[in-house]
Amino acid sequence: MPSPHERLACALWVIHTHVFGRFEHSPRLAVLSPVRRCGKTTFLILAETMCSYPDRSDGTTTAALYQTLLEDEATLLLDEGDNLGLLQNKELRQLMHAGFQRGGTIDRGGPGGRKRKYPVYAPLAIAAIDMSSLSLPLIDRSIVIMMRRRPHGNPRLPRLNKYDPKFAATRRQIEYWKADARLDPDPEMPKQLDDRAQDCWRVLISIADALGMGRKAREAAVALSAKREESDPVVMLLRGIRWVLGAADRITSLALAEALKELGFQWTGLRDDKPAHPLKQGELSHLLHKLFDLETITVWPAGSRERGRGAASGKGYFRRQFEELWTSYCPDDEGDEDIADADKIVHIGHFKTDT
Repeated sequence: MPSPHERLACALWVIHTHVFGRFEHSPRLAVLSPVRRCGKTTFLILAETMCSYPDRSDGTTTAALYQTLLEDEATLLLDEGDNLGLLQNKELRQLMHAGFQRGGTIDRGGPGGRKRKYPVYAPLAIAAIDMSSLSLPLIDRSIVIMMRRRPHGNPRLPRLNKYDPKFAATRRQIEYWKADARLDPDPEMPKQLDDRAQDCWRVLISIADALGMGRKAREAAVALSAKREESDPVVMLLRGIRWVLGAADRITSLALAEALKELGFQWTGLRDDKPAHPLKQGELSHLLHKLFDLETITVWPAGSRERGRGAASGKGYFRRQFEELWTSYCPDDEGDEDIADADKIVHIGHFKTDT
C-alpha cells in the first residue's frame, strides 16, 4: 500500500467500525489490486484483529449475510470479491448498496408468507482483483484502496502474526477511546469533494479531528476521491470529449467517435458486461442522449482536433452542451492531457484507455 493517504484512510476506517452507529453513513472500503499476491488478504486479516465485531469470509451468499446482520452487529470483511458475481447478483448488490446509509433495510418474505425486514447498515470492506468485478454504485460508496506488489529488491515487511497481543491491545485502546470520544457529526469538509465523497469521508474526518489529524485526513480525502472519480467510465468519457474538443466550439458525432477511437477508448458498458469495443457514432449519440438527454444538432466543423475530416456538415454537438456536465462531473481538467499519453494501455474502471 504505497500511498500514505491510503494507509491513513484504512486506519481511520478500522476505527470507524467502532463508532459508525453515530453517523449517517458507513463508507465501503474497496481494497483492489491489478493482479494477485498484492496483500489484500493480509490486509483483511490485519483489519480483523482491530475492527469491531469482525466477520471475515473468503466467500459468502446473500442469505448468509442477511443472517449475520440479523443476529449480530458485524463488520463485514469479504475477500475474493471478484468471485462473488456481484454484477449478476442483484440481491447481493442491493445489500451492499443499502448498507451504506443508516436505517438501510431490505424486505424479504419469511415463514408463513410474512414479510421480514433485514437491517443492513454495517461496515463493509471488500477485496478484489480489479474494480471491474464491482458495481459502479458500490465503487461510488467506497473509499478505494489500490494495493501493489512489493518492488523487487525492497525489504520485505514483517510476516503478519494475527495473534500478536499488540493487535488485541490496540482494539482495547480504540474501545476505551470511543467511550469518551467527542465526534462532530458534521465536520468541515473539503470543498473539492462532491456530495457522495463527503458522505464517505465525514465519519473518517470527524475521527481524525478528534485525534488531531484533521489536516492529513482532508488531504487524503481530496487525493483519494479524485482517483475514485477517474475510475468512473462516464467521467472518463466526458474527460475524453473535453480533450478532443480542445478550444473548438463544435464537433460532429462522427468526428468525435473517431477521435475517441484514436485515443484508444474501449467501452465495455456501464456494467462492464459487454466486449470491449470503440464507441461507434450511433452508440455514442445514444449513450449521451440516454445519460444526459443530449440531442445532436446539425453543425459545421470549425477547426477543432477533427482537422482533416472534411468540411461537410453533420449531426453533432456544440461545446456549450457539455460545459455544465464538465462542471458537475469533472470540474478540473488536470487529468485530461494524460488521456492522450499512449505509453501504455491500462484498464480504468470500465474503460480501457491509453493513459
